[in-house]
Amino acid sequence: MSAPERLATWPQIEAWAPVMAATMRRYLEQVACSLRPGSVINTDQALRAFAGFLHQSAPDVVSVAAVTRGHIEAYKPWLSARVGRDGPRVSVNTRAHRLGTLRMFFLRIEDWDWQDRPERVPILFGDLPRQDKPLPKALDDAAAAKVPRAAQT
Repeated sequence: MSAPERLATWPQIEAWAPVMAATMRRYLEQVACSLRPGSVINTDQALRAFAGFLHQSAPDVVSVAAVTRGHIEAYKPWLSARVGRDGPRVSVNTRAHRLGTLRMFFLRIEDWDWQDRPERVPILFGDLPRQDKPLPKALDDAAAAKVPRAAQT
């Protein structure tokens, strides 16, 4: 298994897309006021991954406002094909998180009425892959019998 590919750095993104970098970094400053530090780090990674994808596949897109639905449709298989941290491909959870974070980015900058935003949010809720959520474990008969006794005491 090979190592995950490195994400673009902010200096790299600023060099090829300064307007996009400024918008994304401004967004990170804003969410840092309300999100936990780990969530801000994950948001940073999601934005840098998307910016790196755009640089590779659509180098003419140098602002967030220029992002279209077509870019999102191309990003989804690109993201799915990336090498994961613990496997040959990124996990469904990672893809759902990155796409969900990206969707929130577009929704928030639209709500905040920022200048550098697409005409409409290019990523839909249905773009997020369904995550495997394990069903809750049922109690076996012996454990189930203990519940009413424990409730009485």
